[in-house]
Amino acid sequence: MKKKNRIRLFFVLVVFAFIGLGYSMVNSSLEFIGDGRISKASWDVHFTNLSNINKIGTVDDSSTGLYAANIDSNDNKIVSFSILLNNLGDKYIFNVDVKNYGTLPAKANMSISGLDSNVRDYITYTVTGIGENEVIEPLQSKTLTITIELKSNIEYLPSEPISANIVTTVNAVQN
Repeated sequence: MKKKNRIRLFFVLVVFAFIGLGYSMVNSSLEFIGDGRISKASWDVHFTNLSNINKIGTVDDSSTGLYAANIDSNDNKIVSFSILLNNLGDKYIFNVDVKNYGTLPAKANMSISGLDSNVRDYITYTVTGIGENEVIEPLQSKTLTITIELKSNIEYLPSEPISANIVTTVNAVQN
């Protein structure tokens, strides 16, 4: 009987060995091997191409201490000008591009400061060309038109010159 049990045990072990061998022959494993990389991104939104300076009336941008609109040579994120509006209806207009030289889309917003009530009584200052949350795609630009005007419908001019430090900020964030 011991001999029969040994034969049965041997037979069971041989059957399990064949089952294991058969299972390994029909079973396979799949592997995913990959290499993912992200390309280098760049961020560069600034002013370029200031053009079409138009002086209507007796606007002065060349006397001592005054200067025409220009892009700052040390920081191309700044456009400045210093002008004198002499007569009612005088107007100073220019265009400047906001260009996205980067590889990421930029969402732009504008804000204007420095237009307090005594300044608004006499001048109109407008900036057009970029809407609220407007997207500037990589390598694209938007043209801003800046207009500053001494109102023509005011009853009297101020007795003293009015100086205004008007700041227009174009905020660009990643979209």
